[in-house]
Amino acid sequence: TELNMLLFFLVFGGFAVRGESPPKFCHGIDCPKYMVNGSVDGSDISLEVRSYPGALWASTDIKANDQDKALQTGFMRLFNYISGQNRKSQKIDMTSPVMCRVKEIGQGPFCNTTFTVSFFVPFEHQGDAPEPSADNVYLDKVSDRTVAVLQGSGFWMQNDVLKYVGQAGDLLKQKEIAFNDTTYTFSGYDPPFRLFNRHNEIWLDLL
Repeated sequence: TELNMLLFFLVFGGFAVRGESPPKFCHGIDCPKYMVNGSVDGSDISLEVRSYPGALWASTDIKANDQDKALQTGFMRLFNYISGQNRKSQKIDMTSPVMCRVKEIGQGPFCNTTFTVSFFVPFEHQGDAPEPSADNVYLDKVSDRTVAVLQGSGFWMQNDVLKYVGQAGDLLKQKEIAFNDTTYTFSGYDPPFRLFNRHNEIWLDLL
């Protein structure tokens, strides 16, 4: 909707740069730090292997059978949190990416899946982030993780995400690399008004 487009513009376009220079695809706002450990190369795609240290995220869980709707719902809850709906009534800078983790996959085509939508907590608030006021938003200490990352551009909807999850998983199986095949993470770095140089990622957790 036009309202959501406006909110995306205000959030992604209106916050100051903080901390060290993030990767170029973060467009100057805080992103979680990581180390590149190598790559997994196939004939058609290549996966970057990254290690992320544990970090604090603001998260919300949504039960839905549509990832796109879950992302919209989760984004608005978290946008309200960083806009001041927290115990300190404090405004918090927007970060990147908006992360959507599949937490619990529904058993069947009409069963709901649990999606966890998250905003990375800015570096300056990693140690003192305000508690959310809303019951459906929480501070989430995500543990260290090593992930295989498929990167791409354009606008990715649910069908695109599932296609790329399948491609990344097939490559890892082909290379006999163990990974958690019961979950995946979609990370989007851009608001909808950004038409070019978009960046999307699929993360599969390595075991």
